[in-house]
Amino acid sequence: MNLVQAIRRICQNYISTIGLTDTMVAKVVSVNPISIAINNSIDPITNQSIKLTQAVVEKTIDIVEHQHSYEDDNGEGVTTKRTETALQNVQVYENGKPLGRNKENTRLIINKGLEVGDEVLVLMSKQGKEFIILSRLY
Repeated sequence: MNLVQAIRRICQNYISTIGLTDTMVAKVVSVNPISIAINNSIDPITNQSIKLTQAVVEKTIDIVEHQHSYEDDNGEGVTTKRTETALQNVQVYENGKPLGRNKENTRLIINKGLEVGDEVLVLMSKQGKEFIILSRLY
């Protein structure tokens, strides 16, 4: 074995032992502040070392209900006035379940945020000093 091969082997062994990143499943213990438990650990991981991706942050859009009024002529000189309300029954579904609206019923939820008890896919990085929540699991 030459010197280059020996250095390469030492580097590979070091990198494999420090565990640069790893994925795992965790459970959300609290939301505000965020904390998660990995493998039902007694001490949850807290807010300081947790990062969230867009996939687990609540997203909403304003509900702007408006009415359309129009007249419908049936071809025989009889006109019917109609009024319809748009967005009255619009719903967004996630995993087959409706997400609903906010408490004030003014915003439609298009991506729900994390809730206590949710199982999440986590990427551990920086030798276990940082945890990135990638997605909810179903």
